[in-house]
Amino acid sequence: MLKEYSREETDFSDSKFEIVPMLLNGIIDKINQAKEAERAKSYAEKGFYLGRATGIIDALRNMLNMSDEVSNDLDNIYSHIDLLMQASTEDNASEYLDEALEILEGITGYWEPMSMEMPLGSAGYSAEMRAS
Repeated sequence: MLKEYSREETDFSDSKFEIVPMLLNGIIDKINQAKEAERAKSYAEKGFYLGRATGIIDALRNMLNMSDEVSNDLDNIYSHIDLLMQASTEDNASEYLDEALEILEGITGYWEPMSMEMPLGSAGYSAEMRAS
């Protein structure tokens, strides 16, 4: 007889403070590679790296708990970054990638101190963290 298949849900709340900065740094890396490909006039390669960055953004969006205000704000930011990357596909439109990098570096700057200070068992955001 076949055993009933059950899919286990993965809870990222314990490791979110480690995973998110890693993913954000991955997006930054892919955008920088896309900018380098654009300088080399390798537009197919640029598209490849932007596609990889978009995939990482999608992963970040899938991790959001859309029942809180911070997650809604992050979703809007990720959506804006995605739109900037789409706009950068025009020739010589790297200013959009520069803007995306600036936003990402700000977000990364927010998450990295939290990953070092937060105990792994902490889930969600406190009002104090949101105010800082």
